[in-house]
Amino acid sequence: MIKAIFFDIDGTLYDFSGNMPASTRLALRRAREYGHKLIICSGRARYQIYPELFSLFDGCIGSTGAYIEDGGEVLSEHFMSKNMLIKVMDVATCSGAKIAAMTKEHMILDVACRDYIVDEFDKMECSKEMLQRIMGAYELTEDLSAHTDIQKILYYDSKWSFEQMAEALSDICDVTASSFVEKAQTDGEITMKGINKSYGIRKYIDAHGISIENTIAFGDGPNDVDMLQYASVGIAMGNSIQEVKDVADYVTKDVSAGGILHAMSQFKLI
Repeated sequence: MIKAIFFDIDGTLYDFSGNMPASTRLALRRAREYGHKLIICSGRARYQIYPELFSLFDGCIGSTGAYIEDGGEVLSEHFMSKNMLIKVMDVATCSGAKIAAMTKEHMILDVACRDYIVDEFDKMECSKEMLQRIMGAYELTEDLSAHTDIQKILYYDSKWSFEQMAEALSDICDVTASSFVEKAQTDGEITMKGINKSYGIRKYIDAHGISIENTIAFGDGPNDVDMLQYASVGIAMGNSIQEVKDVADYVTKDVSAGGILHAMSQFKLI
């Protein structure tokens, strides 16, 4: 039976050094040869998704469900309203958080947030190439509210706890903690309420007439929880946080230990 298989990027397809294991690339190619549909399902904005991935995948869900593309055609896009952006900026001011907005094309942030991100990448000893892949061509501004193309917001270095951030925005937004455990209380993402990875999966399979019974999802971080619960089979990487492993139907090996190839072999997808 042909399956629609959805993949997170960071910590799932790629390790946190930005490398895709050769075994993962082999598994993806074999799966497409078997006729399965492969779809990226990432928190990354469209511009942050590595160009080389599009030759391996049939479709793309980006910005945690706010952007959906199929074969180069846009199926769905959602944008944060002006009132929503004003509320997020007010919460950021009160919490001391630095915020960066994501559009399909670029990042929008102020100087303090840019400098913070660059400094954090330096601490992690990430390459300039990886920093460029993440940040791309960015726009500097002190006011996000005039923008009509923002799909999600990242926040950093909040003085409030994750729970305080989530509560402050609970009427209009969903807040998800950072995938980095040590940053889970200070960093995270802010998305439109109800727009998440499972929403992206539903829109994609509806457009193709695929039943939920024929879906599989791979992930490792907090914003993957809803999609692993929604898909017929949710597979957690071995390097996943415990919250993801707890909701998964199956836990495979770490990304760097051939976890994608292992799981796809176990489930007879290749």
